Amino acid sequence: MFHVLGSLYEEAALRGRMLKSSAESRLQELPDVSEYWIRHESMDDSLSTAAADGGSGFKEFSGLILAAINTAVLSDSGEIVEGSFLDILGPQSGIRERVRNLTAICEFKNSIIAMEDLQPDLLILDGSLIGTILRPVKYDGVLGNDVKGWIRSHCLREVAASMDGVHVHSRSMEDTIRDALRSERPVVYLEGIERMVSIWKLLKKSRDIVAVSERSTMSDIFGDMSDLSVFNTLTAGPGHSVPIHRELSGLKGRFPVLDAFFSSLEFTVFYARLEENGRVLKFEVPRRLGTAEIGEYLEGLRASSADGYPHILRRVKEDVRITASEMDIIAGMVLEGLI
Repeated sequence: MFHVLGSLYEEAALRGRMLKSSAESRLQELPDVSEYWIRHESMDDSLSTAAADGGSGFKEFSGLILAAINTAVLSDSGEIVEGSFLDILGPQSGIRERVRNLTAICEFKNSIIAMEDLQPDLLILDGSLIGTILRPVKYDGVLGNDVKGWIRSHCLREVAASMDGVHVHSRSMEDTIRDALRSERPVVYLEGIERMVSIWKLLKKSRDIVAVSERSTMSDIFGDMSDLSVFNTLTAGPGHSVPIHRELSGLKGRFPVLDAFFSSLEFTVFYARLEENGRVLKFEVPRRLGTAEIGEYLEGLRASSADGYPHILRRVKEDVRITASEMDIIAGMVLEGLI
């Protein structure tokens, strides 16, 4: 039998020692990690927490797309605030990116409701909040500045004022945009703006938010090597890194809306291991924190973690996930006779 990995095994045998030596040499060139790592073992369960996430799925049929979004915020006391969104979208390339953006809108809007209803001391989000703010919406085509300006001047006020409930208000503006611009596709740009407005509304309500990432390529401390990977490899036991303060104004040019607000945002980024033998995670907080405040956050997160990961965040991620079979059931209910 032909084995396609045979040549790779031969290469590993021939070059393995040299490559290992090169890796060891690079690791030995790193600064003493202890300069950047603070051991922290105490726990404090007095900090009330809640975790938010959103799941999505879509089904293509006859050139159209049925999109389904499920979002929830779960508190450490077991209370839950849920929201859902279901709509039919027109055909376009980059549909996964569009559904991802719609999911973010619903997640942030549901989080706004949950912060009011549950009033946690700390809201935990999944993934990079910095990345979500900076991420542009991929549009199927090219939008001129005149079109973008028209959308902002004619649609932004209504979208910003209609933030109650878990729904994507931009979808209701599709006919207005089609009539004025002879195409419904520019509504994708408005959806991107609605995501920014949703984040702004959430951050105006609270800055006691921490976004948790399992992967990161950031290298603010160790040059060409991922900070998370270095801390994961060269530290042991629970603790956290020194804080890194990042201003969004230095990461992006002008924001399409609310530029003064987003350009003035400062994030504190730190890495932490919540349990002995657990993996190092990246944390982002949308305000400036010192080492003492990071320690307080960490104590609350450690008290509600399991296997080195925030327990309620893992639970809510599982709860909102829409499987392929579940999407088929939803599509069958909505599109009976059409598929």
